[in-house]
Amino acid sequence: MISKNEIHAFQLLPATVTSLAKKLNVSPAAASKITEKLIRNNLATKHRNGKTMLIEKEKTTLAQKLEEIITIFPRLPLEKILTHTNLTLIASMNYPLTVEELGKTIGVTRQWIHKTINQLSSYGIILKTDDNYTINPIHKKIYDFTTTYLEFQHYRNASMRTNDAVILWQHGNEFLFKTKQNLTNIQKTAVTAFSDYDLPLVSNSNYYYTTKRPLTTADVILHTILIDPTSKTYNAYALLLLEKTMPTDLVKKARLYNLTTHIQILLTYLRTHTPTTKYLPACKDYETLAKQYGVR
Repeated sequence: MISKNEIHAFQLLPATVTSLAKKLNVSPAAASKITEKLIRNNLATKHRNGKTMLIEKEKTTLAQKLEEIITIFPRLPLEKILTHTNLTLIASMNYPLTVEELGKTIGVTRQWIHKTINQLSSYGIILKTDDNYTINPIHKKIYDFTTTYLEFQHYRNASMRTNDAVILWQHGNEFLFKTKQNLTNIQKTAVTAFSDYDLPLVSNSNYYYTTKRPLTTADVILHTILIDPTSKTYNAYALLLLEKTMPTDLVKKARLYNLTTHIQILLTYLRTHTPTTKYLPACKDYETLAKQYGVR
C-alpha cells in the first residue's frame, strides 16, 4: 500500500513535486506518481499558492493516523509492514482467530497466513495465545490506521455500486453495508436474504456483504445481528431464521464475527424461553412473531 518513498514524501509535505523529486532523489515524473498515489489514498491534497502548486498533507483521520504511527514507531520498517495484504491481515486481528479462520475471511492460503504472521511477529505486532492470533496492544495504533485505511477503500468500492452505501461492520477485507438500491453481482444477506427462506420481511434498506467466500445461512443470521446487536427487532429476526434452520455451523461461524457469546445467548433463549439481556424480545412477543411467519 505504502512504499518507502511514499512514506518519506508524506513526511516532507508540504512541498512541490520538484522539491520532492530532489529530496527523494527520483525523477519529477516519479515524484508526481508518488504524490498522486498519496492524493488518491486520501493522504495528501493539492493547493495552489500563487504560481506554485503545493502538495500538502490531507486533513483526514487517515492522514493523522499515518503521521501518528510514523512518529510513534520511527524504527519500524513501515514500508514493509503497510503493504496491502499485510493491512488486510492486521485489520482482521482485533479479536482472537486461528490461522484457518484468518485464511477463510481474507481468502488466502494457510501458508500465506503463516508466512505473514511470522513476518509481523518478528516486529512484535502480533501475539499468539494457544492457536489464536491477535494484535499486540502496544501496536494498536497500527491496527487503527489499517482499519481506517480499509474503511476508506471499502467506501470507495461501495460507491462504485451505489451512492448511498452505509458500512455497518467491517473486518479485514470483508464488510456489511446497506443501501436503498437493489444490487446484483454481490451477495445479499441479513433480512434482504430472508425471502430465500420463506420469511419475507419488509425492510427500508437492502443489505449486502462483500467477501471472497460464499455465504451460508449461518452468515445471514450473524449479519442480521450485526445490523444492530443491541436491537430487539434484529435479534428477533435472527432468532426466526435460527429457529427455522438451526444451521450446524453457526457457533463455528460466530467466531469469525466475534459473536460467539451472543449466539450462545440466543440458543439459550430458544431453549429456555427466558430473555436474559435487554436486547432479547419478550417471550410472548417473539412467540407471536414466530407464529406470524410460520416458524412455530
